[in-house]
Amino acid sequence: MLTGYDRGSTTRTGASAQMAALGGSSVVSPAPPGARSAIRVRHNLRNDPRLERSAIAELASTAKPSSIEHHVAALPLLLPTGEAPQLELTPPQVVRGIEDNNCWIGLFHLEQEDRYRRLLDDCLASWKTHFALEGGMTSTTVSVYLASPYSVTPAHIDRPHNLLLQIEGTKEVVVGTFDTREDEAAEVNRHFDPEPSNFSTLPPHSTSWVIGPGEGLYLPPYTPHWVRTGNEVTLSLSCVVRTPASRRLERAHICNARLRRMGLHPAPAGSSDLVDTAKATIVSAGRWARESSVTKVARRTLKMFADSSHSGALQGALPASGADGASTEPDQGG
Repeated sequence: MLTGYDRGSTTRTGASAQMAALGGSSVVSPAPPGARSAIRVRHNLRNDPRLERSAIAELASTAKPSSIEHHVAALPLLLPTGEAPQLELTPPQVVRGIEDNNCWIGLFHLEQEDRYRRLLDDCLASWKTHFALEGGMTSTTVSVYLASPYSVTPAHIDRPHNLLLQIEGTKEVVVGTFDTREDEAAEVNRHFDPEPSNFSTLPPHSTSWVIGPGEGLYLPPYTPHWVRTGNEVTLSLSCVVRTPASRRLERAHICNARLRRMGLHPAPAGSSDLVDTAKATIVSAGRWARESSVTKVARRTLKMFADSSHSGALQGALPASGADGASTEPDQGG
């Protein structure tokens, strides 16, 4: 298994250094400078009463149905539709029988309770400097995942930043890499289709990270990954962070998806901050009812950058229009 500190390696060479970093009031070890890929972290939440099995059972009995998801745990690595069978159990029954009922359960938006908001803030305190490089944390949420032995989370991506902290049991998080940016974009684009979907193909290259209690993994946005567990129950805490940069990229992806549905071939999200800003502004305007509205909003947005030396690149980000407002670009698909 490849389980190193900032890349996969055969030993946890950074563990002692990270434990030292947890001195004082730190709950989670801070991000190494310039972290832009999956990073192992350490935390001291193993004995936190808010994360004991009994506390999770209480949450499952009081949480809103919209904040709970549960289904069978043993899923295939590829599940493009994301549709997993669900047993006829209540959330509390899932939690109480998790040892042998072959279930996975997620409880979301726990930050709506004060005690879990404090937990989330404590976990992210040592990462403020890291996220400040992207404009700070615009929104944060926290969830818990509880799974029966031998569970599988299919290959997928997450749009925000994610600090996945292991509380109970051991799991393997596999981070995938595609051969080309085009191959990766094809799978990421599926996530923004009218009916979002998981990966249809596993990345050909991967790095495996095994994390146990007291350990965790930072996953940047759009990191292809899947999860497998062994012969024990696992419990994880997920701290999710959105920044101005991650929201801009997400909206650029949304804009591109809508342009592709119009038969256009937009520049890939992430290829230019200025282009992504223009696309994000268009999406924020919320005017997608008619194709002509899209074009008008796009043109007004591009005028914001008229004095920029990059205005030519911005004009190239969206298709030229004929007299009738229709695209003059060939239909190249998405």
